Amino acid sequence: MRGLLSPGATVFLTAPASPVTEEQARQGVAALEHLGFSVQTGQSLSESCRGYAAGTPQARGAELNRAFADPAVDAVWCARGGYTAASVLPFLDYPRISCHPKPFIGYSDITALHAALNQYSGLVTWHGPMACSDLAARPEPGTLDCLGEMLMSGGVRLYRNPDGSSLQVLRPGRAEGITVGGNLTVFCSLLGTRWMPETAGRILFLEEVDEPVPAVERLLGQLERAGVFYRAAGVLLGCFTRCENRYCAEYDVNALLRDFFCRFPIPVTGGLECGHCSPTGTLPLGALCRMDEGQIQFFPANSPPAIQPMEGKYSERDDYLS
Repeated sequence: MRGLLSPGATVFLTAPASPVTEEQARQGVAALEHLGFSVQTGQSLSESCRGYAAGTPQARGAELNRAFADPAVDAVWCARGGYTAASVLPFLDYPRISCHPKPFIGYSDITALHAALNQYSGLVTWHGPMACSDLAARPEPGTLDCLGEMLMSGGVRLYRNPDGSSLQVLRPGRAEGITVGGNLTVFCSLLGTRWMPETAGRILFLEEVDEPVPAVERLLGQLERAGVFYRAAGVLLGCFTRCENRYCAEYDVNALLRDFFCRFPIPVTGGLECGHCSPTGTLPLGALCRMDEGQIQFFPANSPPAIQPMEGKYSERDDYLS
């Protein structure tokens, strides 16, 4: 079975969240070309709005729609995260995107796009390194190895940390379900909106950066009170980078995660080197995942979709699309 991407494939580089500089864009293109890809670039790479958005939501949404529909494009790769990716969600043509499944790669603020594309286009998307903020910064070999193993090889993927470290079983058990999630803060921001993905029977992946331990507890508590952890089949925990406790250094974020998840009757595996860390791993969202006492396998079929796209819920989408 061939991989989803091979050398010579055409990658569309886009900035659906915050902007990049001209130099960052150049370095991102060079990084993807170094991996053997042909690169097309979007107008969003040269746009800036209010200093923290790469153009208007309408323009960024239209760019993504064109990239997915273009038969010459084999994958859509995000330049960086930042802010405002969620503002693009009403401007995506989900039925059209579902007809043109292809790898979509990014993380952090891109979590909002993963959630929407998984839920409403049925796509398998990839929580992985971004071209300008990760690959252009001389990534460690483990980052590239994990990326290649996940995206460029065929068949079932057994997840291994890119730094070779062991996974941590916080709660033992076995589970199987479709993966959802990403950045904890961004995922929580979707609660109560029509963009919040289904979590019942799913395996939830979470990671975070620069949030203090009390804030992490508040965010996890918000998901708990929304019933997310009582409905989920299992939980995967990535990197919680620079999440410190200035009130009590001994009670760090790892202690919080152990205490918080010990009371849920579902398997929980932590220590995934995936998220805001270097090296960083790659894993599929919207794909079938099997957890088995700390071993994690992914079955990321790209077509047909792993999740059946939802229909009819967005009859008003024409009011948004330009």
